[in-house]
Amino acid sequence: LIERGVLFENAFVTTSLCSPSRASILTGQYAHRHGVLDNRTRLDPQTPTFPQELQRAGYRTAFVGKWHMGGTSDEPRPGFDRWVSFPGQGLYYNQTFNIDGERVPRQGYTTDLITDYALDFLAARAGSEEPFLLYVSHKAVHAPFRPAERHLGSYAGQRYPPPTTMPNRHENYEGKPNWVEAQRRSWHGEYFWERAFPQTPTVLGVRTDRYKFMRFHGVWDRYELYDVQADPDERRNLLGGFITRHGAGNVETRLRVAAASAARNPRDDWAREVLELKALFDRLSARLDELLDETGARLTPSWLARP
Repeated sequence: LIERGVLFENAFVTTSLCSPSRASILTGQYAHRHGVLDNRTRLDPQTPTFPQELQRAGYRTAFVGKWHMGGTSDEPRPGFDRWVSFPGQGLYYNQTFNIDGERVPRQGYTTDLITDYALDFLAARAGSEEPFLLYVSHKAVHAPFRPAERHLGSYAGQRYPPPTTMPNRHENYEGKPNWVEAQRRSWHGEYFWERAFPQTPTVLGVRTDRYKFMRFHGVWDRYELYDVQADPDERRNLLGGFITRHGAGNVETRLRVAAASAARNPRDDWAREVLELKALFDRLSARLDELLDETGARLTPSWLARP
């Protein structure tokens, strides 16, 4: 696997929530295509997945671990000759597994059990020339965290200082959208819009070698823009001066008015900065719209159009 495999040193998630991201990995589709928009929706069994394609091509396929698409169901899914899974999030200890349709209670730490089942599948393939796919999906790490008993106390006495941007202090919210602070103590925090958490906005973004631009659906103060080369910790939102937590107006309007004023005296340092920021904002906004159009996404979330 090491000699002939591929290591992806960079990975980017478009839907940073459990079930939608899992569905995207299996289908190669964005969430608005495969339809798994939250942690309760099942992946339509008619939706094509890469394990199904490999199975048709003669591969022996296996899924071992957390499926987590479809609520409490642990039944075998299309595309796998071997199925070892459990409902939902599963348990850290003493998990009951669905093994090819039969439920088998097990004692022990789930990470170890998943690993053992995966190794058993590989051992059974020893000496075979038949190609295979083994998809391993661990339950760990997911809150509430529980280590294996042999690891309890491993970090006792150790101190790991949090990053300077973590403390819940006023200065860490300067220039940030208001909902960031409001969501700090939420269950999942920031992610793709989910029906169970409608107050959380959908995040759309585009990244260049230098800049990171984010647009949010469902909130007024809906933009963040960072120079990730000069500000790798993303402490200063370049649009922060145009975000208002109280009062009328939005970022686009406030930035447009400031740029119009700056254009009357473009030699002023402040004016040049505003005009450059406006040009950057327009360029990244246009590129984001292009990407949405290329992928078939909508500027307005599709769920708003549903009856």
